Amino acid sequence: MSALTGRPMAPITGEVNDQHKVLFHLPSAIASQKPMLMPYTASILSTTVGFPLDSLKTRMQTHSFNSAFQCFLYTIKSEGYRGLFRGIAAPLVSTSFSKSLGVSIYIFFKTPVTEFRDRYLAYTKLKVDEYPQRNSILNNIPTSLFAGFLSGSLVSLFACPFEFTKLFSQIQILVTKSTASAHNSAQAAPKSTLRVARDIVATDGLKGLYSGYRYHLMRDSTSTALFFTIYETFKMALGAISPDDGYVQGSSIPSAPIVIIISGALSGVFTWATVFPIDTVKAMYQKDIVANILRKRNGEERLPLKKVKIQLFNRRMYRGLGPSVTRSIIGTVVFFSAFEYLMANVA
Repeated sequence: MSALTGRPMAPITGEVNDQHKVLFHLPSAIASQKPMLMPYTASILSTTVGFPLDSLKTRMQTHSFNSAFQCFLYTIKSEGYRGLFRGIAAPLVSTSFSKSLGVSIYIFFKTPVTEFRDRYLAYTKLKVDEYPQRNSILNNIPTSLFAGFLSGSLVSLFACPFEFTKLFSQIQILVTKSTASAHNSAQAAPKSTLRVARDIVATDGLKGLYSGYRYHLMRDSTSTALFFTIYETFKMALGAISPDDGYVQGSSIPSAPIVIIISGALSGVFTWATVFPIDTVKAMYQKDIVANILRKRNGEERLPLKKVKIQLFNRRMYRGLGPSVTRSIIGTVVFFSAFEYLMANVA
């Protein structure tokens, strides 16, 4: 069995396995940015694959559909297949960059957080020499939680405007049908992501892009803390029981990619299931803001924003969870598979 060290494992790993099989070499000017470029590239793939499910999730959170399949059929009928990808431009930029930035910030903060704990909270650490594998995993949990919390909080400042623009694009036609006359419906829906952003700024100023930010901050700080902590915990635990030769027992299948995929998928599922009520409240709150922006564009008066409470045990809070969890699993598998391949084959 492989032993665990007392040092926390990095959440994202990967290195060139064989210099003779390298696909291509990065220019020397950007070679040092490989840990940022590779997750960005992998995230573009995972975002594109998972976006239709994300679109269904948002529509189900903000409008009444009996099932994901009904939502899918309604979207295809009213908007065509392009409707499933409406608003994808913003997350292709923001989600990909946010993921790369989040990983970098998380890794950066792990060192000072670990040093702070060693200096001021040493009494909370378990002795590694007593139960090395178990205690290394347990000692890593609080460090990952806090570093992930800081990472998610900082990245939310960048991601919120893009995500609100994406949500606006995803639901604007549904909202338009309930707020504008049939004569104005076609005109009320901006055709591009840039146009959507301009409409938001023209109506509410730059602060309009941060509509619902408190919910966004709450969701991203919590989800990032949980994602990295659960990911590393499973990765370390599964790595500890993996064969020393690096292959699945009795086969020629490498065990490391499987460990990473399983750890990422489990992390995505548990994280989304936990923060989903916060995401639902954010979507419902932002839907009312979208409706008010469209009302103003149609010469109608704004309506007071509804107060929405986070209710953990209310089924309404989990509408759209199925597509979201499915997207999380697919997206994570695509992301980590692509990332590990690129890290191993790009020098």
